[in-house]
Amino acid sequence: MHMKTSLGKLLEQIENNDLDINAALVTKPENVAHYSGYNGGNAILFIHSLVRYIIILDESSGLTQGEVQCKHFKVIRLNGSEVIDFLTRLFKKLGVHHIWFEEEQLENYDIIENMFKNVHFIPDNGIISKIPSTLSWTVK
Repeated sequence: MHMKTSLGKLLEQIENNDLDINAALVTKPENVAHYSGYNGGNAILFIHSLVRYIIILDESSGLTQGEVQCKHFKVIRLNGSEVIDFLTRLFKKLGVHHIWFEEEQLENYDIIENMFKNVHFIPDNGIISKIPSTLSWTVK
């Protein structure tokens, strides 16, 4: 049973789709803030039914802020080159083969997809953005 929050709804979408999607990468700043509560700068969310990470990319924002604001996420800080290595290991460990991403946010996703072997980046067709507009943070 999931929380009836936006995060819970997105997890339901990930678990109950016909596309073999088993994770989502959230990169749009307003969606990162919406799903995680984090508003401290540049960050990426990795959302999977077993684990959720917020990867803070902004050197100036503290991990403490992420830990305080993002109760449902493991908080780490990485630089750009470390992100690929981290995600590669995470995808392999969790068996991620199909991942949703926000296509309007990642212009060169084909280049990014080539960095990850055996992982297909599937455009979310606005699903990630639609959920925030219909739900609020309140737990029902």
